[in-house]
Amino acid sequence: MPKIGRNAPCPCNSGKKFKRCCGFTMQSSTSAPSAEAFRLMQMQMARHDATEHRRRLMQGLGRPIISVEHLGYRLVAVSSELHWSQNWRTFHDFLFVYIRRVFTPDWGNAELKKGLAERHPLLQWYQKLCEFQKLHTVQRNGIYTGEMTGSIKLYLEMAYDLYLCAHNAKLVPLLVKRLKNPQTFEGALYETFVLGSFVKAGFGIEMEEEDDSTRAHCEFVATHRETGRKFSVEAKAVTSESKRAGITSEPPRIREKIYKALAKDLAHERIICVELNRAQTFSAENVPDWVPLVDADVVDAEKTLTISNAP
Repeated sequence: MPKIGRNAPCPCNSGKKFKRCCGFTMQSSTSAPSAEAFRLMQMQMARHDATEHRRRLMQGLGRPIISVEHLGYRLVAVSSELHWSQNWRTFHDFLFVYIRRVFTPDWGNAELKKGLAERHPLLQWYQKLCEFQKLHTVQRNGIYTGEMTGSIKLYLEMAYDLYLCAHNAKLVPLLVKRLKNPQTFEGALYETFVLGSFVKAGFGIEMEEEDDSTRAHCEFVATHRETGRKFSVEAKAVTSESKRAGITSEPPRIREKIYKALAKDLAHERIICVELNRAQTFSAENVPDWVPLVDADVVDAEKTLTISNAP
């Protein structure tokens, strides 16, 4: 086959010039592969792009799930660590085991010895999960299925966010310690959710060394992979004990959360995420009822809030 000119139409019939399509630098060859070879290569590239697009729709833009099945074992990578079992049929099976490993069996068993009302919220969700599995799941082809409930959704989402944190950055012991403490659980749970959201949005994550007490810390630093912009991310949560949480007529207030996030001397532009922790109704435009109230709170803060006597 004669050599294809760089400005000639590409033989794969894409309509582009060869140099802008399939034109690879071939230093060791004086002739190009056949048009059929180019067609097969184009098809393989399209399959790869379609597979990656489908993965990103399911998993987001972070590091992909890495898993393999071999000789009856399912292996799952969590960053540089390998986890395996002969009993995992789905990724959910792995998550159920992974969250127990993060919190440790000893901690979980100690909580299970308490009365249900005295247990950590995570173990209360786990109790509902166990009860649901006994009553409502159906076995099909060796896999149990059932309708999702609020408690199961919370349990699995928390396990997945912990996995995303460990797989894409680092699961710092202080975050796990705060999650184990019922007094700090809600704030740490929201921080874990925010971290998982940034991972799925394609940001690089740098966890702060919070043992260093000589400077202020954000939850983590997020770097946008395409632009390289860095953000100090703050996650603040209204607790469920607040009179402005749950079902309430009290208007939401985020001014204090904004102040606490902005008062820190941090290295980068800030992104502040706030969990309102409240029930909501929707307007005719399908907008949550708290949106105008929060907007007004932000506008007022922009006009009157000061940090170290500066706007």
